[in-house]
Amino acid sequence: MVLARWHAGGVELGHDRSVRGVDYESDLNVVRSMLEAAGVSSEDFGRFGSGYPGVITPSRFDYAAAVPVLLSALPMVADPGVKEAVVRSLTHRGAKPAAAKLMIEEFKRAADPGVGWAIGNALDTVSDESVQDDLIELAKDQRYGKSRQMIVMRLGRFRRSDRLVEVLTELARDDDVALHGMSALQRMIGADGVEPLISSLLNDPSPAVVKAAKIQLRKVRAAQQRRRGR
Repeated sequence: MVLARWHAGGVELGHDRSVRGVDYESDLNVVRSMLEAAGVSSEDFGRFGSGYPGVITPSRFDYAAAVPVLLSALPMVADPGVKEAVVRSLTHRGAKPAAAKLMIEEFKRAADPGVGWAIGNALDTVSDESVQDDLIELAKDQRYGKSRQMIVMRLGRFRRSDRLVEVLTELARDDDVALHGMSALQRMIGADGVEPLISSLLNDPSPAVVKAAKIQLRKVRAAQQRRRGR
């Protein structure tokens, strides 16, 4: 489990010390050494958030300058806490699309579910059309469970195509990503277009799918009501 730890300068990302692997300190030192060697301060590496005036200073980590260093470091890191910190530090538009291919390979190798989800979340930010086929493949592979959720959301932000509509319709019936599939499909084809499908899923044999359909149907109705009120 990933925890936010308070320390003198603010909040630092890291796995609970009681479950950290033996690679934590060595991996952290490797990343910091690589950053310093490239002229990027490692002082705030692994600290996230905007801070709190008078209590927590905001991170001064130079995410843009660190991109090439972190891309080199990511495959070298084994500890889940350090790997997640690297992934989160690459989750910004400045790493798009350079980080996408590497993130896809790291997603396939991720053994820790938390790291897998973080990589999927990063892919939602750093991916473009060039890796659409790769993302479809990952999104449909049920072995990756809930780690696929934000990848599914990314599919909904690509240009509409019959293939993507078909894939998202299929994923709307997948227990682990049903709500994300429905949400992505609504984004792609609109509230009116998605309403019949989601209504039909209220009778799905899977309780998880039915629960997701009830949640998404409320969002569909709200979107329709907002449009009518214009």
